[in-house]
Amino acid sequence: MADKHYFPYGKDLRHPERWLGRYDTKSRYWHATYIGGWPVGAFLNGHTIALFGTESLSAAVVTLFSYGLQGTLSPGKAVKWARGASRTAGAPSRISKDIEQRSEELQKRQAISGKLHKAPKFISEITELNSAIDIFNVCQGYGTTVRCDIPMSLADLDGMSGGIAGGEIEMIGAASIYAITGQKVSTSPLRTSNYFVDQQVYNIKGGFVGIGGGIAGGIWKVREFYDGSTLNDPDNDRPLEVIRAGDQETILEKNFGDVTNVGLDEKPYYRYYDSPEYIRHLPSLYASIPDSIIELGNMYAEEQKVLNP
Repeated sequence: MADKHYFPYGKDLRHPERWLGRYDTKSRYWHATYIGGWPVGAFLNGHTIALFGTESLSAAVVTLFSYGLQGTLSPGKAVKWARGASRTAGAPSRISKDIEQRSEELQKRQAISGKLHKAPKFISEITELNSAIDIFNVCQGYGTTVRCDIPMSLADLDGMSGGIAGGEIEMIGAASIYAITGQKVSTSPLRTSNYFVDQQVYNIKGGFVGIGGGIAGGIWKVREFYDGSTLNDPDNDRPLEVIRAGDQETILEKNFGDVTNVGLDEKPYYRYYDSPEYIRHLPSLYASIPDSIIELGNMYAEEQKVLNP
């Protein structure tokens, strides 16, 4: 039986169709990007983030409904972050380098595929996100990766207590940076479980109402859920590097100096470039899984035990 604390979190590697892309499937790593914030009422604010689980292929639009510092829920470590870390010497430059590195990585991947660099899809309305592929795309380039101390599913996140702290930084252009937290409090016995703490998300584009340098605590709610294992998109969108020729879809990838063409009919999940190699090499959800691919899953699990003891 697989270790429930590490990928695949107690699931059967030979039967990905039973868990991949599901609402209750856990992932330690989530792509994230801040979509926007707005006042919901006199005292209630909403801060919305797009999430894509790299280990689960589960995607969602989630909102932290917050009450500010006067609320009953503590924003936790995010308060300390906003008061100090955002003003720490060198913090803006480190953030800037992180975003520049991700942007350069995206440009390199697109250059290999022969496509001109373009910014991730600009989302002005949440309704424009209507698939896991849309969320995957919008998180590229300027998104960040949220690392969970406790592996989390969307079912875990829904209803979880949380906090958000924001501040402005100077970099490529005007940008907002937010620190988010998520925690569950049990009463018997009294215990707080921190799922993710002080994780950064960015808002690069203008036009959204952010919280500036504010701090807020509240409740996370899943607004929309999408199954990334189905590869369905109403607008027939695809991840940015995918090349289509008729019914054929391929990705050009550079390995040790050589450019190889990977057919997505044979490896449909290879498009999710930073998911575990086990997922990327799956022939399909319902095909027989070769032992060599099962071994990729086991190797990834062992690596995670070293990285996350």
